[in-house]
Amino acid sequence: MIKISSQRALIFSDARAGHENQSKAFCELNGYDYEICHVSYSHKIFKILSYLLDFLGIRAKIFITNDMKFHDFDVFVGAGSSTYYAIKFYAKKYSKKSVAIMLPKGYRKNFDLIIANSHDHPIPRHNQLVLPVSISNCKPSGFYTAGRKSIGFVIGGSNQSFEMNDEILNQIKKIRAEFNKYEFVLTTSPRTPKNIESALQELDWAYSVIFSKEQVNPIGDFLSQCEWVFISIDSVSMISEAVANGTANIGIIDLKRKNSKNKFDQFINALIATGHARKWGEAKNKKSLKKTAKYDLKELIKGIKI
Repeated sequence: MIKISSQRALIFSDARAGHENQSKAFCELNGYDYEICHVSYSHKIFKILSYLLDFLGIRAKIFITNDMKFHDFDVFVGAGSSTYYAIKFYAKKYSKKSVAIMLPKGYRKNFDLIIANSHDHPIPRHNQLVLPVSISNCKPSGFYTAGRKSIGFVIGGSNQSFEMNDEILNQIKKIRAEFNKYEFVLTTSPRTPKNIESALQELDWAYSVIFSKEQVNPIGDFLSQCEWVFISIDSVSMISEAVANGTANIGIIDLKRKNSKNKFDQFINALIATGHARKWGEAKNKKSLKKTAKYDLKELIKGIKI
């Protein structure tokens, strides 16, 4: 069994909220105190060089970080390719433990612990814990309080696998018609197309966040208070968060595909097969939408130690 006994963690952050939040969740679920250290490369050539140096087992400070008392921490944690080499550098320099959140592709897998996702098809390793969803710890933030039974919508945007067009508006309107006695709440994301945001603003909402105008995150409130939360299919992190936090049932809204198969297929199909999510398009109406289960991430990582 992989076990971690450290109490104080330093999170290396590449400033991407999704990556940083996974690292925070790992620390919070394990009860660690933590601080955050931002890491970056002054030029992309140095990041490319980090792969070669790591392969050769050479540790050199070719990256930029905050000035921290690194020796004060027990474990170094990070998610995202910009963080992995820095984690190894400081772990070796100060004889501390190293944790990589997400599969560190391109780097040697000699961390003390790797938290990988099953949809990345990781090769089994003694130092690796494979989870069915991305790690998260989403809590209510107090932005939204339900006035009556409610339905939430969490809308992402286009990416390398999906295109968000006007069809999502039709799907949202159909869902709203099925749940016509409920109040509706909405949040968009940084990737939501502006024309979709504009169209959504024309609908009546009990509460809404248009991310291009207001950078707050009410998803924890939605998950704890809504009966159903419907999420666009384009974000593994948002869907992972939804199926492992709160009490809301989770529905997936499909988008136009850019390719016949992509990394989301196995992920979504596994959630549906285990009853942790439903696809809205596969339900004729709200009566055919079966309730969904929740993953207990605290239980899944219970007892892990280095």
